[in-house]
Amino acid sequence: MYTHRLLSELGSKAELLRFEDGEKKDTYLSAMIKLEEAEGIIQEGSVQWIWESRYRKGHKRKNWFISVESFEEAKETEYALSDFKYEALRSSGPGGQNVNKVETAIRVIHAPTGFNIVAREERSQYLNKKLGLSRILKMIASQKEQAMQSKSTDVWMQHNLLERGNPIRVYWGDDFILKVSH
Repeated sequence: MYTHRLLSELGSKAELLRFEDGEKKDTYLSAMIKLEEAEGIIQEGSVQWIWESRYRKGHKRKNWFISVESFEEAKETEYALSDFKYEALRSSGPGGQNVNKVETAIRVIHAPTGFNIVAREERSQYLNKKLGLSRILKMIASQKEQAMQSKSTDVWMQHNLLERGNPIRVYWGDDFILKVSH
């Protein structure tokens, strides 16, 4: 409920990225919110909220902590043709006299990553060049996806490192009223 209120107050600047549902309706155990143009609005650190939960009546816990961290979004990389280097090779295997005379196989090397691949299945250099380029682009995309997934996991695991003391702000009550700010 409070997350929904926060998102509506921030308008188009806020987006709920990930969350773990709580036991009650409209509650979250954990949530990750993306804020656009948050410079000056949000201060990194831990926020304390002193509030007796309506959902857990009679529970001793009154102090709730929220971790506020900033993360850079992964940038989309574009490929320049100058990043790729091509080497012609002689194919091996069946193919008769053509195998020994014509260099139809192609090695494609992507300089920034060091990936290289050899394509020799087709009978022409042009088709092997296309095949090799498509394979190396798949390798780069796979590596980028793994890196993004790893970063996403690291960001999500950050909520386990919440500091439960020395808050930068303290809010009070149902209306989330600011009492202390450092």
